[in-house]
Amino acid sequence: MLRKSNPTAVAPPYKNIYSHTVEVPAGSRLVFTSGQLGIAPDGSINPDFKVQAEQVMKNLAALLAHHGVGVEALVRINAYVLARAQIPLLAQARAAWLGDARPAMTTVVVSGLAAPDWLVEVEVVFSVEEARP
Repeated sequence: MLRKSNPTAVAPPYKNIYSHTVEVPAGSRLVFTSGQLGIAPDGSINPDFKVQAEQVMKNLAALLAHHGVGVEALVRINAYVLARAQIPLLAQARAAWLGDARPAMTTVVVSGLAAPDWLVEVEVVFSVEEARP
């Protein structure tokens, strides 16, 4: 089980949506994903930011499921958006996916992603127990 902490020597996490530290127990493996985009399995890309953000979360959920885990295994989330105004929409999609999970998290506003129709990119790190079936 991951051990999350928020030391009192540091200000509490903003809006309590993440943890300052996440410790991975011995006997676990870390899995690092590539940045996931709002691209549907059929290769289509909706031009709407909210739809792309929701698709990113679906893609990430599929990657975790492939390894037999859910959001409780998340250690860290790094998110990249093109405008500060997009952050609340990303936060909504992320909150709907995460529920009560509180991994370490960073969100960055960038000037662009690798393709002009990509509006959001999110990568995660998660833990998989070594002795899983």
